[in-house]
Amino acid sequence: MTARRVGGCALAVAAGLLPVLAFAGTFAPTPVEALANPRYVLPTAGAAAVTVATCLLTALATRIPAVTRSTAGAFVLAAYLALVLPSNVLGGPRRLLTSIPPLVPDGAELATVAVLAGLSSLMAAETVLRGKPVVRGLPLALLGTAAGLAVSAPAGAAAWLGPGAVLIVAAFLVLGAWPRGSGIHLAVVAVVPLVLAAGVAASLFAPGVLATRDRPLDARELIPQPVRPRQATSPLAQFPALHTGRAQVRLTVTTGRALTWLRYATLTAFDGSYWTSTATYWRAGTTLPEREHPHGTTTEHVRVEQPGPLGMLVSSGRPLEVSAAGLGVDPETGDVVLPDDQPVPPGYTVRSALASARPAELAADRPASGPAHDAAVAAFTGEAEKIAGAGRGYDGLRRLAAHFTSAAYAEDSSPSPPSGHGAWQIRHLMKETKRGTAEQYASAYAVLARSLGYDVRVVVGFRPATRRAGRYTITERDVDAWAEVRFERAGWVPFHPTPRGDRDRPPADRAEPAPEEEAASPIDAERHPSGHAAPAPASPRQQGPSWWWLLIPVVAGAAAAAVPLLKWTVRVRRRRTADPRGRVMAAWRETLDRSRDAGLRLAPGSTTGEAATAATTRFPSMAPPTADLLPLVDQAMYGGHEVGAAEGERAWALADAALAGLRTGLPIRRRMAAAMRPRWETLPISRRHARF
Repeated sequence: MTARRVGGCALAVAAGLLPVLAFAGTFAPTPVEALANPRYVLPTAGAAAVTVATCLLTALATRIPAVTRSTAGAFVLAAYLALVLPSNVLGGPRRLLTSIPPLVPDGAELATVAVLAGLSSLMAAETVLRGKPVVRGLPLALLGTAAGLAVSAPAGAAAWLGPGAVLIVAAFLVLGAWPRGSGIHLAVVAVVPLVLAAGVAASLFAPGVLATRDRPLDARELIPQPVRPRQATSPLAQFPALHTGRAQVRLTVTTGRALTWLRYATLTAFDGSYWTSTATYWRAGTTLPEREHPHGTTTEHVRVEQPGPLGMLVSSGRPLEVSAAGLGVDPETGDVVLPDDQPVPPGYTVRSALASARPAELAADRPASGPAHDAAVAAFTGEAEKIAGAGRGYDGLRRLAAHFTSAAYAEDSSPSPPSGHGAWQIRHLMKETKRGTAEQYASAYAVLARSLGYDVRVVVGFRPATRRAGRYTITERDVDAWAEVRFERAGWVPFHPTPRGDRDRPPADRAEPAPEEEAASPIDAERHPSGHAAPAPASPRQQGPSWWWLLIPVVAGAAAAAVPLLKWTVRVRRRRTADPRGRVMAAWRETLDRSRDAGLRLAPGSTTGEAATAATTRFPSMAPPTADLLPLVDQAMYGGHEVGAAEGERAWALADAALAGLRTGLPIRRRMAAAMRPRWETLPISRRHARF
């Protein structure tokens, strides 16, 4: 029997690990990487192991009731979470559904997985220890696994998760069929191969079925995302304020490579007047999603000296990793935004992917088709076809860019350059002035290229001009804009249609940072083992309450003392009974209740004689005082004359003697179990003992 319990608890730990395996894709780019990370595996697997170990040791070392054992396991799990993963566990499910993987294995999200692992293993272990049908212990583990697969759908699940889950279920079926005597139920054994075959078939054919979809099912699509960008205005609409210096921005970028442009915001929608973004921003960790394998990566350390109106992070390419967690990211474009409920970080490190496509490769490639354009874009089709010529593809896009960079056009560097980038400004630029800023040129190029049917977007960024010792000083005057066209194989390819004129500025605007300012970078410091800068501290809004777990010991102590305290209250109430007849009956009820706590079983409707016989047979040390107490009870219940105060006091003296004999015959372990055993008969409102 002990071997069956131990084996069943081992399977319970395995069942608790199923949600851990299912959620693995949420905390790393691939499930295998998450399972190789001790920061993810140890806390979650520890929750399952600690909970099951508590239940098993309590079952083998004591005889406390099953409900008390389960309560102890739940409180041990709560204490484990408070010590290992202190966070706001109640907010974990929502954070999982509003954050895009991969997440940092920490905080409320990881605590949620640990809770599922611990409760799943607790349910499975208690089913085994109570001798119930073992299949009843699996629903929570399977539901947790299904939830993990739904949340980690973008990253996928390990191929061996399905067969592993089936093996655990089959092992539980075999354990449930294992007899108390000998032999195995043939019916259950016949079911096991069918379950295994179904699991293997699901693991083989389910990926092919899901592959027919454009993208995997994702539970995050069912709820709105809560990240609201700090910057509500379109970045391209803010271009004039930055270009003329009305809005002040100052960044210091440190990198080991030469910078030509820094990306800032990607705009994909054009309504005839403004380029805007229709992106949905998801809460992200330090590792960001990537859409394609990068040709190369670069790392920049950015110090934010004056953020101004900026509400996004700058980078050389598509961000892959950022040191500040809890920001918002658009999975399609890779733009990283600062949420409106968080302060601007004083500095951050960003690692981004660089696109690399040679002209010869682009000439052999084809631009991807874009969305259907509206009337505002279609109105420029004639001009676009005339400029691009008969040849389309990369050659036509180059001619389109060369049209604006030719001598016929010029960049307006006056103190009051034109503003706006709608259809009217584009026609005004092309037909009349031939002068404008990068705002008009990028918009004009994007609209003309989109009118040819290509997938085009506008990018707002910066063109660094001041460099010293590998550091670039970015100001508002460095703002720039260009267009990107998506190619089928090369991805997004930038085109810069702005004709570059005189960019000289007054010395005050071109001043380089002083050496003492350069040495004050807040990013030059502590690094992770991966080599990237340490994450910026989480804002107070990100951190869960750090005090709530202090209530766990108080609640656990109160719950553990509730049953003994209730019993003590009932005993005190019984002893204070003033009526002599009631005192005799109270002494008899106390004797029966304490005997039941020690393991006495009485049939419903038992008489006083049957109850006394059962008690003295089960506990012989109670026989002498119980035999003397029984006539007093019969006299109080059925006697024709009144019971005096002396009889009431003598009844309690005999009851105390009987209970002393009961305690003498019980080992200390069973005494503790009797004190902790909850019985509804001990409630003050109960009248069940009246029949005795």
